[in-house]
Amino acid sequence: MPDTDESGAIHMACRILDHVRNLNILHEKSSVEDRVTISLGLTSDKSGKEDHETLIRDADIALIRAKSKGKNRYEVFSPQ
Repeated sequence: MPDTDESGAIHMACRILDHVRNLNILHEKSSVEDRVTISLGLTSDKSGKEDHETLIRDADIALIRAKSKGKNRYEVFSPQ
């Protein structure tokens, strides 16, 4: 989301998670949840110098962390 800082991205992620939860879509084939859920990976470019590939890589790392922590959540990328 261009021109969105980390707190704005977190706010939007929470809204998206709530919206999907409120849709209450049945997920019969899932062994994890009986309803559709989502996980989100967030990153931001505070310096304004990151290339698209780096941002996508960092968001993907955050997504993997979100899924490993139980799914149906968001994680913000932080280098470790």
